[in-house]
Parts: sequence; structure tokens; C-alpha cells
Amino acid sequence: MPQTVEQQQETGIIRIVSSGHTSIEEWKNSLDRVLKINAQTEITGVLIDACLQQSSPNTLQLFDFAASLPAALRFAIVVGEPTKKDLGFLETVGVNRGKSIRIFADYNSALQWLVPGP
Repeated sequence: MPQTVEQQQETGIIRIVSSGHTSIEEWKNSLDRVLKINAQTEITGVLIDACLQQSSPNTLQLFDFAASLPAALRFAIVVGEPTKKDLGFLETVGVNRGKSIRIFADYNSALQWLVPGP
């Protein structure tokens, strides 16, 4: 299922909603849209709502994708049970390569990490 990418004015983040079965091509297309929004707005926080995602790309694709994430952006991923292990691997690979990426069990915690209060 395609992913949606949108800029959220009220929170100052870029939000991706991912559901169903996703492919690496969809992930790359979403990242391209994020980079375009970032270039236009300088927004660096990306919240990925993957609670309804049923599957992830394979391990090698996850590894390559995490390694290719831009270091200038911060990624908070809200996970559901079906993809928790896969997205945890994505987080580990990214962090080990100096990326700012973290998984969360709920939307509010993810948003709080991306947009800390005063």
C-alpha cells in the first residue's frame, strides 16, 4: 500500500503514514518527498506512523536504507507489533552509522522526542 507524506504546519514536522505491505521502492519514494519538503522548508523532524504496517522490506534492503538516511534529519518511527523487530533493526543500523533514528510504541512519545517542549 502506498505511503502518504505530508508537512504538518501545527507541529512543524514531516509525517509519513505507512500501512499494509510496503516495498523498498515506496520507502525510497517517500524519502525523496521528505527531502523535497526539507529543501523547501528546512524541517528536519520526520515522524513515521507505521502502526498499521504489516510487513517491511527484507533485511538487506533495511540495512542499505538505514545506512543511506541523511544525517541532517531526525526520524521517529511509531511501530506496531508486526514490524517491531524489522524496524528495530532499522533503528540499530541507523544509530550505528550516526543517524538520528528511534522507534516508539506511541505517537505522543515520538512527537515529544522530535519536537521537545520549551
